[in-house]
Amino acid sequence: MGKDPKWSSDETVQLCKAWLNTSQTPIRGAGMKKDTFYKRVYQNWLATKNSKADPRSEIAVSGRWKKLQPEVTMFEGVYGKVISRERSGWNEDMHVKTATDIYSEKHKQPFEFMSAWMELRDKAKWTSLLTATIGIKRKALEHPPIARPGG
Repeated sequence: MGKDPKWSSDETVQLCKAWLNTSQTPIRGAGMKKDTFYKRVYQNWLATKNSKADPRSEIAVSGRWKKLQPEVTMFEGVYGKVISRERSGWNEDMHVKTATDIYSEKHKQPFEFMSAWMELRDKAKWTSLLTATIGIKRKALEHPPIARPGG
C-alpha cells in the first residue's frame, strides 16, 4: 500500500477545526472514549473538508492529529518563552520568527505546523488543553515520588 498524499495547509487547518468542534460538543467531547472521539473528529472533518482535499482514512486523520498535537504544543512552549522576554519595539511577526528559529534549531527540523498553531493558539479548548498538560507536568515535578525505606 502506498503512502498517503502530503497534507496541505488547508487540510491541516480543517483538521484543527474538526478537533475543536468535536472537543466542544455538548456530548462531553472531553469525556468520550478515545476511539469514539477520534471517530467523531474524522466524521466532522469529512463533513467540512474542502471538496478538493485528498481522500483520507480515519487512521490517517487521527494519525495526523497525533503527530500535529505534540509538535504544536512544543512550539507553543517556545513561543511562550520568547514573548515572556519583553523586548522593546518587537511585534508579533518578530516573536513568531524568533520562536520558529529556536524551534528549528532545537528540534533539527523546521516547524511544519504553523497553520495549525495559528488556528489553535487562541482557542479556549486548545489553551485549556495546554494548561492541563503543563499543570500535570508541573505537579509531577513539584511532588516527586517519595522513596520508601528498605525493610
